[in-house]
Amino acid sequence: MTYHYTTPRIEAGVLECDLMESTHAMIAGASGSGKSVLLRRCIVYACAKGYRLALIDPKGRELLRYKNCVNTWGYAEYEDEIVALLRSLVDEMEKRLHGIPDPFQSTYIGEHIWVCIDEYADLMCSASRKEIKTLVQRLAQKGRAALIHVLVCTQRPTADIIDGAIKVNITTRCALHVPTAQDSRNIINYSGAELLPMHGKAYLLHDSGAIELYNTPMIDEEQERRVVYYMEEKERERQAFLRSQRPTEKKGFWKRLFG
Repeated sequence: MTYHYTTPRIEAGVLECDLMESTHAMIAGASGSGKSVLLRRCIVYACAKGYRLALIDPKGRELLRYKNCVNTWGYAEYEDEIVALLRSLVDEMEKRLHGIPDPFQSTYIGEHIWVCIDEYADLMCSASRKEIKTLVQRLAQKGRAALIHVLVCTQRPTADIIDGAIKVNITTRCALHVPTAQDSRNIINYSGAELLPMHGKAYLLHDSGAIELYNTPMIDEEQERRVVYYMEEKERERQAFLRSQRPTEKKGFWKRLFG
């Protein structure tokens, strides 16, 4: 039996899509195809929307610039930090879900948290890969009701990395240029992403199952620097306000006299 894989039919016209409006999302592509650029563009947009960010950065350089921003819920670089951050997110998810008072209310009302994971394939090669995979799957399975979303990036879109559990729970998947047609099928269930240019184009598989071709957005370093500086200033203002609200210690007579 012969199987024929064809590229999806693309409609003409201008298309716009917001990855941060989906429940969960994945960005996959070859090394150097622009995954981190697209991820940082999504993070800048999330900051503008007021979403909180939990940043997992195994390389320690792509997302480091957002570590001290006011929107950052947590940042992790090393393996033990990543496991601790994912555990705290699962605890936050359970607290939100069990804290919903109204039995007719199915979704938590509050702030959105986006868990942004760069280089997911590297995490699957670490010593704690089983625990990390389990925690990510729990967030992907139950997080939508708690307004906790997962955005995963990987440069190795193989079947062992993008397995069935990931595909079932992360239905919005963005495929940039990949080396082989099999990698494209692993991401969007069709071949075609291997024919994309190295930069600027991507196929997006929507929750509905539709596949469309998009121009990937880009933010230059100067714009990104201005955004990060503004968000860091906001965090410094917030910390200063919290310090001003702390009650002052009242010293007794002898302490006032002798210090």
